[in-house]
Amino acid sequence: HRSPLSDDAGCSGCDWLLTIDDDMCTPKDMIVRLLAHDKDVCGALYLQRGGSYSPVILKRTIQPDGAMSTSFLRHSDPIVTTPGLHQVDIIGGAVMLFKVDIFRKLMPPVFEYEKLLGTDVNVCCRLLDAGVEIFCDTSIEVAHVRDERELVTTRTVPLADREMAQVSEQLWNDALAYTCMHPEELESAMVQAGLKREGARSKLG
Repeated sequence: HRSPLSDDAGCSGCDWLLTIDDDMCTPKDMIVRLLAHDKDVCGALYLQRGGSYSPVILKRTIQPDGAMSTSFLRHSDPIVTTPGLHQVDIIGGAVMLFKVDIFRKLMPPVFEYEKLLGTDVNVCCRLLDAGVEIFCDTSIEVAHVRDERELVTTRTVPLADREMAQVSEQLWNDALAYTCMHPEELESAMVQAGLKREGARSKLG
């Protein structure tokens, strides 16, 4: 039950731990700029490389009954549209800079695999519960590599496309919740409905 990343950083006398996914293209000065903030946890702005292209910054909501939910920020959220340092609830693990000292506030393993939330969301929630503040510098944008020739950023994916993708994803999630169907089952039903509609149009034509 060791957490290799945090354990190795602490044992080697490191003050900071930086995680970067291998499909991210980072600005040359990113590390220097993140370090300059001197925050316990700090990340940079990047988008999902597909689907809704959501900025990987999430809001955590605790319901009156104690249940927790998370949601991606909208593309129009001031945190996303106003470049600068913002305190947030959750950032993605593709770019996260930690002060190693904060790991002492968590029971090991720090980066525990979490199937439903995801490891990055899980560690952010645990840090929030331990009183650690989390920040994101949205003036630093990291490109998400979709393939060898395409980088996903707020500059390469038009705002209209990003907002439409978020709306489409919300409608999909609403349909899943309303029908109580498995995603594959709902997708199959939608395909069948589309085929029936095309058949009806052909008859009318």
